Amino acid sequence: MNTTHLCRQQLAKRLNISVRSVERMWQTGTGPKGLRLGMRRIAYPISEIEAWEKTRLFASRAAELAAKS
Repeated sequence: MNTTHLCRQQLAKRLNISVRSVERMWQTGTGPKGLRLGMRRIAYPISEIEAWEKTRLFASRAAELAAKS
C-alpha cells in the first residue's frame, strides 16, 4: 500500500517532535499544509510535507537568517 498522507502521530515521528508540537504548528500555520477530514482529524499530504521541509532546509544558521531578511 502506498501512503499518500500522514496523520499527526506519523508526522510527529517523521519530524522527531511531539504530537503537541505538530498540533501547535497546525494552529499557528507554521507547519505543512493539512487536509481537515473531521473535527479532530487532519491528514498531511506527503507532497505538502516534502515541500514544507524544503523551505526549512539551510546550509547554515547564517543562510537561514539571510533568507528571513
